[in-house]
Amino acid sequence: MEVITSRWYENSIAVERGPLVYGLEMEEEWVKKEFPDEERARYDSYYYEVNSPTKWNWGILNFRGEDIKDHFRVMVDPEKQQEKYFWNRENAPIRITVKAKEIKSWGLYNEMAGPLPFSVNQSNAPEEEITLIPYGCTTLRICLFHPKSIPVFQSKSIPF
Repeated sequence: MEVITSRWYENSIAVERGPLVYGLEMEEEWVKKEFPDEERARYDSYYYEVNSPTKWNWGILNFRGEDIKDHFRVMVDPEKQQEKYFWNRENAPIRITVKAKEIKSWGLYNEMAGPLPFSVNQSNAPEEEITLIPYGCTTLRICLFHPKSIPVFQSKSIPF
Protein backbone atom coordinates (compact mmCIF):
# COMPACT_ATOMS: atom_id res chain seq x y z
CA MET A 1 0.00 0.00 0.00
CA GLU A 2 1.19 3.48 -0.78
CA VAL A 3 0.81 6.61 1.29
CA ILE A 4 -1.36 9.25 -0.36
CA THR A 5 -2.66 12.62 0.73
CA SER A 6 -6.04 14.14 0.00
CA ARG A 7 -7.41 17.67 0.27
CA TRP A 8 -10.25 18.44 2.63
CA TYR A 9 -12.01 21.37 4.29
CA GLU A 10 -10.19 24.71 4.11
CA ASN A 11 -7.46 23.17 1.94
CA SER A 12 -6.26 20.91 4.77
CA ILE A 13 -4.71 17.55 3.97
CA ALA A 14 -5.28 14.05 5.30
CA VAL A 15 -2.76 11.22 5.16
CA GLU A 16 -4.01 7.82 4.03
CA ARG A 17 -2.52 4.40 3.38
CA GLY A 18 -4.72 1.72 1.88
CA PRO A 19 -8.19 1.96 3.44
CA LEU A 20 -6.97 3.75 6.58
CA VAL A 21 -6.81 7.42 7.46
CA TYR A 22 -4.06 8.39 9.89
CA GLY A 23 -4.21 10.75 12.86
CA LEU A 24 -1.62 12.39 15.05
CA GLU A 25 -0.33 10.19 17.87
CA MET A 26 -1.10 12.16 21.03
CA GLU A 27 -0.52 11.56 24.71
CA GLU A 28 -3.80 11.09 26.59
CA GLU A 29 -4.61 12.38 30.06
CA TRP A 30 -7.87 10.87 31.33
CA VAL A 31 -9.54 12.71 34.23
CA LYS A 32 -12.60 11.35 36.02
CA LYS A 33 -15.25 14.07 36.44
CA GLU A 34 -18.32 13.92 38.68
CA PHE A 35 -21.72 15.04 37.42
CA PRO A 36 -23.62 17.48 39.64
CA ASP A 37 -26.27 15.77 41.80
CA GLU A 38 -29.14 17.15 39.69
CA GLU A 39 -27.71 15.51 36.52
CA ARG A 40 -26.87 12.06 37.94
CA ALA A 41 -30.29 10.54 37.33
CA ARG A 42 -29.94 11.38 33.65
CA TYR A 43 -26.21 10.85 33.03
CA ASP A 44 -24.96 8.56 35.85
CA SER A 45 -22.46 9.75 38.43
CA TYR A 46 -19.29 10.42 36.42
CA TYR A 47 -17.63 10.71 33.03
CA TYR A 48 -14.06 10.95 31.72
CA GLU A 49 -12.53 14.01 30.12
CA VAL A 50 -9.56 13.38 27.83
CA ASN A 51 -6.93 16.05 27.18
CA SER A 52 -3.41 16.03 25.83
CA PRO A 53 -0.24 18.03 26.41
CA THR A 54 0.90 17.02 22.89
CA LYS A 55 1.19 19.78 20.29
CA TRP A 56 -1.44 19.24 17.62
CA ASN A 57 -1.28 22.29 15.33
CA TRP A 58 1.04 21.00 12.60
CA GLY A 59 1.76 21.87 9.02
CA ILE A 60 3.20 19.01 6.99
CA LEU A 61 6.23 20.19 5.06
CA ASN A 62 6.28 20.79 1.36
CA PHE A 63 6.89 17.85 -0.97
CA ARG A 64 6.34 17.03 -4.61
CA GLY A 65 3.93 14.23 -5.50
CA GLU A 66 6.68 12.07 -6.98
CA ASP A 67 8.69 12.38 -3.73
CA ILE A 68 5.92 11.12 -1.46
CA LYS A 69 7.69 7.80 -0.75
CA ASP A 70 10.71 9.71 0.56
CA HIS A 71 8.60 12.14 2.57
CA PHE A 72 6.51 9.66 4.60
CA ARG A 73 8.19 6.76 6.41
CA VAL A 74 5.95 3.74 7.17
CA MET A 75 6.81 1.39 10.04
CA VAL A 76 4.91 -1.86 10.57
CA ASP A 77 5.35 -3.80 13.84
CA PRO A 78 4.55 -7.50 13.20
CA GLU A 79 4.34 -8.26 16.93
CA LYS A 80 1.72 -5.57 17.48
CA GLN A 81 -0.20 -6.89 14.47
CA GLN A 82 -0.68 -10.12 16.44
CA GLU A 83 -2.22 -8.37 19.48
CA LYS A 84 -5.82 -9.33 20.28
CA TYR A 85 -6.80 -5.67 20.41
CA PHE A 86 -4.55 -3.20 18.63
CA TRP A 87 -7.04 -0.36 18.15
CA ASN A 88 -5.40 1.86 20.75
CA ARG A 89 -2.43 4.20 20.90
CA GLU A 90 -0.12 1.79 22.71
CA ASN A 91 -0.68 -1.14 20.34
CA ALA A 92 -1.00 0.69 17.01
CA PRO A 93 0.72 -1.74 14.62
CA ILE A 94 1.44 0.85 11.91
CA ARG A 95 3.07 4.23 12.29
CA ILE A 96 3.89 6.86 9.70
CA THR A 97 6.44 9.58 10.40
CA VAL A 98 6.67 12.85 8.50
CA LYS A 99 8.43 16.20 8.88
CA ALA A 100 6.26 19.07 10.05
CA LYS A 101 6.34 22.52 11.60
CA GLU A 102 4.13 23.85 14.36
CA ILE A 103 1.65 26.49 13.17
CA LYS A 104 1.64 28.78 16.20
CA SER A 105 -1.21 30.92 14.87
CA TRP A 106 -3.51 27.87 14.78
CA GLY A 107 -4.95 27.57 18.25
CA LEU A 108 -7.79 26.35 20.39
CA TYR A 109 -11.24 27.82 20.03
CA ASN A 110 -13.93 26.90 22.59
CA GLU A 111 -11.63 24.14 23.91
CA MET A 112 -11.43 22.56 20.44
CA ALA A 113 -9.06 22.79 17.49
CA GLY A 114 -9.83 26.15 15.94
CA PRO A 115 -10.27 26.74 12.23
CA LEU A 116 -7.21 26.35 10.03
CA PRO A 117 -5.43 29.64 9.39
CA PHE A 118 -6.32 30.92 5.93
CA SER A 119 -2.72 31.43 4.99
CA VAL A 120 0.59 30.67 6.62
CA ASN A 121 3.83 32.26 5.50
CA GLN A 122 7.21 30.71 6.13
CA SER A 123 7.37 29.57 9.74
CA ASN A 124 10.36 30.13 11.99
CA ALA A 125 9.33 27.11 14.05
CA PRO A 126 11.83 24.26 14.03
CA GLU A 127 11.27 21.32 11.72
CA GLU A 128 10.16 18.29 13.75
CA GLU A 129 9.13 14.72 13.03
CA ILE A 130 5.57 13.79 13.93
CA THR A 131 4.07 10.31 14.16
CA LEU A 132 0.72 9.35 12.71
CA ILE A 133 -1.22 6.21 13.68
CA PRO A 134 -4.45 4.72 12.29
CA TYR A 135 -7.42 6.96 13.06
CA GLY A 136 -9.16 4.09 14.87
CA CYS A 137 -6.25 3.88 17.35
CA THR A 138 -6.76 7.47 18.51
CA THR A 139 -9.04 8.95 21.15
CA LEU A 140 -8.22 12.60 20.49
CA ARG A 141 -8.35 12.90 16.72
CA ILE A 142 -6.31 15.34 14.70
CA CYS A 143 -6.27 13.97 11.17
CA LEU A 144 -6.32 17.13 9.06
CA PHE A 145 -3.11 19.08 8.80
CA HIS A 146 -2.23 22.47 7.43
CA PRO A 147 -0.59 22.16 4.01
CA LYS A 148 2.65 24.08 4.46
CA SER A 149 2.70 25.36 0.87
CA ILE A 150 2.16 21.90 -0.60
CA PRO A 151 1.60 22.41 -4.34
CA VAL A 152 1.09 18.85 -5.58
CA PHE A 153 -0.58 15.82 -4.01
CA GLN A 154 -0.28 12.17 -4.95
CA SER A 155 -3.17 10.18 -6.34
CA LYS A 156 -6.45 11.80 -5.37
CA SER A 157 -7.74 15.24 -4.58
CA ILE A 158 -11.14 15.79 -3.05
CA PRO A 159 -12.78 19.08 -4.07
CA PHE A 160 -13.36 21.60 -1.31
